[in-house]
Amino acid sequence: MRYGEQRATRRSDPAATQRGLRSQLARISASRAAYDILTTIVRGRRPSDAQRARAGDIPRDAWERVLDLEGCAAWLESARRRTPTLADVLGPALPLIRTAGERALRNAVAMVQQLAELAPVAADAGARVLVLKGSARLLAGEIAGSRTMADIDLLVPGPAGAALHTALQSRLGYVPDATGTPGRHLPSLVRPDSLPIEIHERLADAGSPLDARIWDGARRIPLGGATLEIPSAMLIWLHTLEHGVVVHRTIRYRLRDILDLATAWSAEAGSADPAAAMQFVTTHDEHHALTTVVMAAVSLGMANWHPTDPAAEARAWRRIGRIGRARLIASPQPGVPAAADPRVFVLSQIAEGAPGPILRLLARGITAPRRAMGMVAGRWLPPEAERARASSGAVAPQSRDEISP
Repeated sequence: MRYGEQRATRRSDPAATQRGLRSQLARISASRAAYDILTTIVRGRRPSDAQRARAGDIPRDAWERVLDLEGCAAWLESARRRTPTLADVLGPALPLIRTAGERALRNAVAMVQQLAELAPVAADAGARVLVLKGSARLLAGEIAGSRTMADIDLLVPGPAGAALHTALQSRLGYVPDATGTPGRHLPSLVRPDSLPIEIHERLADAGSPLDARIWDGARRIPLGGATLEIPSAMLIWLHTLEHGVVVHRTIRYRLRDILDLATAWSAEAGSADPAAAMQFVTTHDEHHALTTVVMAAVSLGMANWHPTDPAAEARAWRRIGRIGRARLIASPQPGVPAAADPRVFVLSQIAEGAPGPILRLLARGITAPRRAMGMVAGRWLPPEAERARASSGAVAPQSRDEISP
């Protein structure tokens, strides 16, 4: 039966339509209940009796969707070990959480091994390498295994970046994967049983205020008989903030990004004046979004950064919750990470409520209506999402048997 015939059949069968709608609403309700429990835990609060009672009825696939969107399963495993009673409220999510914690630890070990073999290659290529993001935090002493890690990010501006990119292929067996490559880095380098390596030429596609200062106070790390560098503690924190909100704008306000900020504000970064950090925030083009995430992170506890505006923190969490719950409307697509699903981005933008992004979404829908309709129905995906689906073995949908959001 072709897609048009299937749609006609569903229209002529009100009972099937009602079942599909009930299924969708039940999925959204369960996912939101899981999200609310997770937010409660992240904020350091005790789940309520009502949440504990509901937890047992939340199916595994709802937890899987929330954890995919929020990216903090490995942190949850660390929290569960510290507070064993959390197991009572996490229920069917426990296998997912344990697996994420084990994977995070394995990837942390792999990261150090890969950087150790990369460092002498970089030295021979004459490349000065600044390790970024989670890899930099681990090299700075963060406990391994409490944070998921999907790749290794390096900053090597200028011709040295291309030279290192070529050397890693010829000497260490990496191959480039250009699918979905953004403007900020060269094609990802991949090889079996290794984390992908991304060599950045700049920190953001359109440039970042940190590009001019990210090397200031960089710390040298001996590794593999050579030396790599990591940013100063404050610049690790600022880059963590900007990356989570600006570079990953398709899925901003994740609970993982808030936890990252609170964790990255280490004792060393905390010795700085919070006013210096807020100066960066208030002068940034995306200052409203950055302020939201900072206020939420501060409420989790950050050294020498004492909460001064409870109302601002409450507003921040309301905004984060509104957006986090809105994007759960999008049903999962087999093999497609939540962050790569354009419907998640659209729902986030609508829930955020800023006029500019909403008008741009409307303009795109008007200028490319067929793509817009395909996206809403889950039939159109960007290249990186298609690649993820293909690598997972999932089949692209030819029809939708449920009500599309």
